[in-house]
Amino acid sequence: MTDQAVEVAVTFDKAYTIKEIAELVPDNLMINWYWIGSSSNYDTAELTADAQLGLTAYDGTEPSQSDLETFKENLNSALSKGYLDRTYDRDSDISLNLVDDARTYLETSDSQEKMTFSGLILTGRAENFKSLQNASWIFGSNLGQSVIIQPYHTLSK
Repeated sequence: MTDQAVEVAVTFDKAYTIKEIAELVPDNLMINWYWIGSSSNYDTAELTADAQLGLTAYDGTEPSQSDLETFKENLNSALSKGYLDRTYDRDSDISLNLVDDARTYLETSDSQEKMTFSGLILTGRAENFKSLQNASWIFGSNLGQSVIIQPYHTLSK
């Protein structure tokens, strides 16, 4: 897929901190979104973005302490306002509850060093993803959007 800009969702083999993620992801790819993951046994791959909890990476830069604190405040606010009161059920044994995921995340992420993420949305030139092809830290990935790079496109990575 040379000469294309692509978006790829990546799920990790385990949760990683921001600092660990910065070491894993090549500099020639842009991180656009950090996914907190789920404590459930529900297959989240089939869910839309509104059923996923995560943090936007502004301009592809590593989230600051302020960004992380704001994210936690927003999760608390969403909980208190009932915005996350939604359950997805496959059957009686397999379900996803966003309230449970948010609460679990907040309880285990009381400092920036303890905040972990289970996946990313990455963008960049298709050829820049080649180094991730056999990365041991990737559990799964999915190609999202792709577009042929035109002369008028300006990519930062």
